[in-house]
Amino acid sequence: MATVFLEDTMPEGKSREAKRLITDGYVGDFKETDENQWDVVIEGFMVRTVLDNKGSLFYAECNCGKAVCSHITAAQIALQKMLENELHMENDDRKLKKLIGELSRSELAELALEYALSNKRTGKEILIRYAPKDNSLKYARTVATEIVNLAKATRTITEKEAAGRDAGLGILDKLAGEALSSKEIHKAMMLQSMRLDSLVEIDGVIRASEQTVRLEIADSISKVKELADLCVTDPILGYEFLSMLEKTVPRFIKGEHNILLYDFFQALSVLALNDRNICKLDQLAVLAEAMSVDHKLSVLINLADHLEKSDGYFDSRLNEGFRRKILVEAYIATAEYEKVLSVCEEAGNPDELFTFRCEALEKTGDIKKLKAVYEERAFAASDLDSYVKLKALFSEEEWSKKRAHMITRAKKAGAEFMEEVFKLEDAKKELLDICLENTAKIKDMYQHLLPEYASAASDLMENKILSLAYAARARKGCLSVCSYLEAYIAAGGAAENLIKTICGLYPQRRTLLEMLKKYL
Repeated sequence: MATVFLEDTMPEGKSREAKRLITDGYVGDFKETDENQWDVVIEGFMVRTVLDNKGSLFYAECNCGKAVCSHITAAQIALQKMLENELHMENDDRKLKKLIGELSRSELAELALEYALSNKRTGKEILIRYAPKDNSLKYARTVATEIVNLAKATRTITEKEAAGRDAGLGILDKLAGEALSSKEIHKAMMLQSMRLDSLVEIDGVIRASEQTVRLEIADSISKVKELADLCVTDPILGYEFLSMLEKTVPRFIKGEHNILLYDFFQALSVLALNDRNICKLDQLAVLAEAMSVDHKLSVLINLADHLEKSDGYFDSRLNEGFRRKILVEAYIATAEYEKVLSVCEEAGNPDELFTFRCEALEKTGDIKKLKAVYEERAFAASDLDSYVKLKALFSEEEWSKKRAHMITRAKKAGAEFMEEVFKLEDAKKELLDICLENTAKIKDMYQHLLPEYASAASDLMENKILSLAYAARARKGCLSVCSYLEAYIAAGGAAENLIKTICGLYPQRRTLLEMLKKYL
């Protein structure tokens, strides 16, 4: 272990080596382990330095194992520089405090304004901590907005910031209460909605780290619910509240902040039905889509019940698709599958309620009807998914008898759907006919044509590659040759002779030849 005392001297060579260690960043951070005692790691070795009362080196040791080492000198030089920097910083701090203490009020105000405008976070903190709390809506809005922005920037809220938030949002609550007392329902709704909106946004940013935020959200939700209760007997107020909630409610009722407004929705749907207000019914249905499943179905079942009992007014005036969708979703929820089928049968557009119809047929066990629905859908809409589901309903023996009929029907359908059906049914003769008519299809069909038509498929593929090579005078054409060649090789095709033929035919096409090298 190397050890040195104050009276020891360091050879010149070691001193130069010590400075190199500092310059190259081998000296770590100093740790004060005792009064006037510092430890530091240099090149993986621990160096301990002890200073005397005057700040000079008294004793040092290093565990590198050398009798005399440069680590101790490096530690001494670096420690002295660090202590000098700290002394300068302390002197600067004292000078700054003294200078600020001598500034006038106007000079301090000018300095604070300049810094706040150049540093957004400082500006927000000053606003939250020192803005006049005059119970004005403008102040409440400003504080609520700035708190949300601050939370987004820092992902947390300090104690001082929380106090500012409480002040701003508290004003919103107070103003909402005053508006309610003076029967200004619309204003009260707006203020409570603004408060709830800010609270939920803050909660989402800081991930519910404060119980206070959750309690305030519950309180605000309760007050919004009270306001809703006041509106359920008054169509004008109810519709006004509905319009306001259309923007704010979905975010509350989707997640854990379930606002429990379905009673209000139920009552308002009755108002809309009695008032024959089709537009408001449509608004209710849009909002119901955002509700939790149980609450959504509750609203839809209620609407369906009233639609059934209506005097026929809505049958002719309400959007038929909307009416059927409400009824079908409600009947699916209550497992009234016969009613579902009845509504689906009356639909002008069979595709409109296709999913509901299939679900109802499956639940009732009417597989024969379900097969007919899937088959009609598959070929009328070129829907491969319906074709796959149809096939799954048959046993292998049953399907083998039906396969020829399906291939015949597929020939009359859209080209893309027809090709997918041929692939699914492994109809190789039909796939070969497609390739003979359109040689560009061979790349996709080649794998499916093996092994029954290996010779014909190989001829088609090789001829296609040669024709592409003949036309490949630009990079795009060369890439096309490679694309077909890769499909050929992937399916087990012997490409070596084909590539040699291309190289012999077109020796001047350097780009193409360079690309083909990787396949040899």
